Amino acid sequence: MTKSSQEQEDEQGYSVDENTYFHPAAGLNGLIITASSPIPALDAMLGKRITNIPPSAIPAKRKSFTSINTHIQAPAKVNRPLQICDSNVPMPSEQIQQDVYSMTCKDQYPLTSSQKARRIMPTQGSLNNRSTQQNHPAQHNKQSTFQASSISANLSIPASTPSSGRIIQAPPIQNNWVKKPTGNNQTSIRSRDPDLIKTLSTEQLAIYDAVVRLGKNIYLTGTAGTGKSVVLKAIINGLQTKYGIDKVAVTASTGLAACHIGGVTVHSEFGIGLGDKDVDYYVKTIGKQGKNFSKIVGLRVLVIDEISMIDGRLFDKISQIAQGLRKSDAAFGGIQLVLCGDFYQLPPINRNSRFVNYAFEADCWDSAIQETMTLTKAFRQTDQHFTDILNELKRGVVSDQTLKELQRLERPLTIHHGIEPTELYPLRKELDTANYGKLSALSGEPIVYKSTDSGYPGLLKHCIAPAEVTLKVNAQVMLTKNLTSTLVNGSRGVVSGFRPDEQNKLYPVVTFTNGEKLMISQYSFTFDSHGYAVATRLQIPLILAWALSIHKSQGQTIEYLRIDLRNSFDYGHAYVALSRVRSLDHLQVLNFSKAVVKANDKVIRFYDQVDRKKRQRVDANAK
Repeated sequence: MTKSSQEQEDEQGYSVDENTYFHPAAGLNGLIITASSPIPALDAMLGKRITNIPPSAIPAKRKSFTSINTHIQAPAKVNRPLQICDSNVPMPSEQIQQDVYSMTCKDQYPLTSSQKARRIMPTQGSLNNRSTQQNHPAQHNKQSTFQASSISANLSIPASTPSSGRIIQAPPIQNNWVKKPTGNNQTSIRSRDPDLIKTLSTEQLAIYDAVVRLGKNIYLTGTAGTGKSVVLKAIINGLQTKYGIDKVAVTASTGLAACHIGGVTVHSEFGIGLGDKDVDYYVKTIGKQGKNFSKIVGLRVLVIDEISMIDGRLFDKISQIAQGLRKSDAAFGGIQLVLCGDFYQLPPINRNSRFVNYAFEADCWDSAIQETMTLTKAFRQTDQHFTDILNELKRGVVSDQTLKELQRLERPLTIHHGIEPTELYPLRKELDTANYGKLSALSGEPIVYKSTDSGYPGLLKHCIAPAEVTLKVNAQVMLTKNLTSTLVNGSRGVVSGFRPDEQNKLYPVVTFTNGEKLMISQYSFTFDSHGYAVATRLQIPLILAWALSIHKSQGQTIEYLRIDLRNSFDYGHAYVALSRVRSLDHLQVLNFSKAVVKANDKVIRFYDQVDRKKRQRVDANAK
């Protein structure tokens, strides 16, 4: 049904008066519309401040752009001096920063200075300039389109490259390319965390033994929150100890997932770029690359995390490349495979096809995978009722009782210490608008933390730690690394101030949901491949947390969550989003309906077949 002009204005925004523009998106509140080059059609909008509070006295029939009203004007922001915390706020020790997170933590590094963010409306040409976007990460894909009448305006969020203020730059990275020791003295996960295997449950230990002791090719799966990442890290630990760190390829389908486990993308591991060329090309090309060729031929084990996002045709192609290089007809040239993931979660993305093709649809899947091993005990959710709801949703089922319960969760959440719930968005532009719009609306001086990078930029652009992090007092933040037993990746907090160190360089002081206050300095985020740190980023382990994308949340536990499912558009989105929290008490759900829960029929049939095979094995053993 065609929307009326008034309905379109309600959704897309309209001018209130010569100073104010109304738009319903809360993340845009307080922004000023500007342009970096003349756009005549938008002249009437430039210089206006956006408000998300609808004018109460506007007549039912409004006039866009030409309406002269003085009912509402967003208040001007008042800058205040930077808040400096007292000196008794604890700071993580060097021992904590080096040792707590065994996969990627390295040394701590001091900070340097900061800057103030500005708002820019990019030209169409600048939006297509990839180098510009890489140099200014907070601008990358952060423009949002808003329509008034027939005119379309790109309103950008504040850029991360400030025009004034202090910048805190990470120091140079040293010894990034030094090969780690191998053999008995190797710096493996086990040697950094020898008790890792002791944390596994009986169910998890059975999977560990199947891989490490028996050498099986397995697909490790389980509902969200069942501890797949914990088991995988223990398995990697055991395999590196058994074969040597340079014989185990630790990879993932995406750069973000690779960062979490301290590996690289599977594309990078095999040196295939986008993977869009034929197998013969890659076999010939890699065969001439002595180092890469020797690495693949010498592999004992290939680990791939978040396998659900690997296209089945790519899975076949990688297997055929390995067969050609290793001169073996066995799947993947005889390399032991350890795959981990949940096909009910986010599906593969193939820009060359509109059809979803999962890894289990690959021709080589049955010959490559000896056994699918499923984790059944949920650790993230301790409420069995919540677990039952999630088990419904993953299969695309919503009972009437579940519908009522989730619709009741529209009530607001109550959190202490000034911390707000994180919002999940399916679209990147919504995420950026919310985060940087709300940051800009805060008064006070911004502090910009710039990373120091070394190694392959293609990996670093997917790092969980952004190249620039802009913070202010009262900014909502989330940890991206494990710091202590109580402050871990996903812990939520708010910046309560900034504290200078002994060299008068500022660090953010964060108050977390449990009441702890901690001063946060820089850590290293490393992508390792066969004992080499192929890419490293030094950055503070914080990201803005008013909003997070569903893709970036996969694999994480979020303490308090608000999720608007109105724009959920892909298989697994609702399931992934709702399964990020531990309890229904920490979850606020907006616009939930049966229509937003989607599961692919092919995935349902795959897991039904897995269950049948498992029952057949149990029956056979019983006889």
